Amino acid sequence: MVSSKDDEVRKLAERSIGATRKISDILLELQGEIQLVKESNDQQTTTIETSKSEMDDARHSINLLIEGTELSRQKIEQLDELVAHLQMVSTEENQIFSSLYSSIQSNAANSEELLSMVEDVSVSVNRLNKLLDKLVDHTSS
Repeated sequence: MVSSKDDEVRKLAERSIGATRKISDILLELQGEIQLVKESNDQQTTTIETSKSEMDDARHSINLLIEGTELSRQKIEQLDELVAHLQMVSTEENQIFSSLYSSIQSNAANSEELLSMVEDVSVSVNRLNKLLDKLVDHTSS
């Protein structure tokens, strides 16, 4: 009977050792899987951090683009104002040149009239000189 109890103890010990080995194998396998999951999580964390950094860079670039666009819009508005001012100045210049042209034409007409009058006066002076010469000759004789 002692031997049957010894056998039972031995069998229980062998089963216990077998179960312990299976548990140890399962634990080692779980450790390996946990390590793989950890490495995968680390890679995903790195990928997420890289993506976040790239998104921050993209956000910054978009903000710079928005600022640049706003500056461009302001400069375009300034250019529009300058063009409007230049158009107004151009209109004023055209009016001034038109007025000058009219004045020049009027002065030219007045100059022609004045020249004609001067020629008439010159002819009259010549006649008066001749008449004066005749009168002087007539009174001296």
